[in-house]
Amino acid sequence: MSVQAGTTLGVLGPNGAGKTTLLKSMPGLLPLLGGGRVLPQGRQPRIGYVPQRDRLDMSWPLTVLDVVMMGRTGLLGPLERPRPKDRDRCLAALGEIGIGSLASRPLHALSGGQHQKVLIARAIAADPELVVLDEPTSAMDPAAERVILELVERPHRGAPSLGRARHAPAHGGRGFFKELLFVSYDPETATVLGVGVFRYELLLNVTRALVISVATRAVGALPVFAFTVIPAAAALMITERLGRTIALALAFGITAAAVGYYVSWVEELPTGASMVLVASVFLVPGLARLVRRKSV
Repeated sequence: MSVQAGTTLGVLGPNGAGKTTLLKSMPGLLPLLGGGRVLPQGRQPRIGYVPQRDRLDMSWPLTVLDVVMMGRTGLLGPLERPRPKDRDRCLAALGEIGIGSLASRPLHALSGGQHQKVLIARAIAADPELVVLDEPTSAMDPAAERVILELVERPHRGAPSLGRARHAPAHGGRGFFKELLFVSYDPETATVLGVGVFRYELLLNVTRALVISVATRAVGALPVFAFTVIPAAAALMITERLGRTIALALAFGITAAAVGYYVSWVEELPTGASMVLVASVFLVPGLARLVRRKSV
């Protein structure tokens, strides 16, 4: 099988036929059991990859623009921050898909079809030489599906596209933090764009293990467990922006530790329990916000 520049190749078949396996083998996500890949340019092409939505980690407080900016990661160095032209390219990709007005919208507030369009915009923002899409029109209404397929059929800057239609189609950063975020949210696409996923996952796991082991010996298991959950949960209930969530979680954790230690010293109470009690107070504003939102 070959894919020529400026062409579109669709892969159709029933469940279990191996469509996703075939698509993943092309960018090197899965090893080949036989044969090999021939790269005419002698290197891996720059790929715009659209995975299935159910494989993504939706727990991150990301905006639409945050996700589309991930498509520029392969064009930046590990310590290089996105530039204004990268932001402009991402906004242009959103406009091309027809969702430019959603750039600042939280990802979790989107419909399934809108989320799918965001992933396609991210692939376009990568300025790809090859576009690989796995169920690109999943969760879309027929009108939106036609628009997306017309966009895919239109050669994007000379890039060939390889898509998988749904089973029965109706018609024929921030420094290196950007890589850590990308690896956590969508490791498959990060791999396709050349991010060292194993290296970053190893760094995250080793750091997490060291912090937990040292903190457990210092203050005990209960405070450590509470401090890995409560500050982040409280921050997530207050804001839907990633930067603000991280800042609030750090502020809550440091404040709870300092105030809890002071209370335990003054009142002669157990230090760990005092810290957990103070940290729990930060959940109150978030819970009140959730109650207000449900009552509206």
